[in-house]
Amino acid sequence: FVDKFSKKHNLKKSLSAQAKRYLITRKWKGNVRELENVLEKVVVLGEQETITVSDFEEELKLNENYEIKTLDEIEKNAIIKTLQSFEYDKKKTAEMLGINLSTLYRKLKKYAI
Repeated sequence: FVDKFSKKHNLKKSLSAQAKRYLITRKWKGNVRELENVLEKVVVLGEQETITVSDFEEELKLNENYEIKTLDEIEKNAIIKTLQSFEYDKKKTAEMLGINLSTLYRKLKKYAI
């Protein structure tokens, strides 16, 4: 999956040995789909070439200080992070988020982004 998403998004990413062990030993409630989704987000949003266990903290809610947020807050944060990752390219952002460009524009207006 890391290779697949690295190629898809024109990035060069790899997993550290510790991250591989972590992913293998973790129970995936959503099975392969959950793993695939998590890896795509970490590949795209991660700042380093080598993905480590710490890159999964936010996505998998490993940190103990996890703050409960509303769905709107989560959605707004996801849009902002994805926009930043794609240097504010709205077409690529909508594609990554799996929504139509018109939907992205509505959400940008809704959240005053």
